Amino acid sequence: MTNKIIYTRRIAMKLIEMGNIPSGTTPNPSKPEFLCWIFPITNKFEKDLQTILAEKAASPVSEKTAE
Repeated sequence: MTNKIIYTRRIAMKLIEMGNIPSGTTPNPSKPEFLCWIFPITNKFEKDLQTILAEKAASPVSEKTAE
C-alpha cells in the first residue's frame, strides 16, 4: 500500500477526526522540531483530503491592511 506524508498539523488532525488513522509519524526533514504524519492512501483518505483542501481553497483569505 502506498503512503502519503502530511506536513501540516491542521490537515493531519482533520483527517484523523474524519476517521483516517496514520500509520506513523516522523520528524519533518526540513524542520526536525515538527512532525509529519504518514497516512496509507485509501479511497476514503483521498476523498477526505480533497474535501479538506477544497474547504481551504474556498475559505476567504484574511489580508492585513496597512494603516
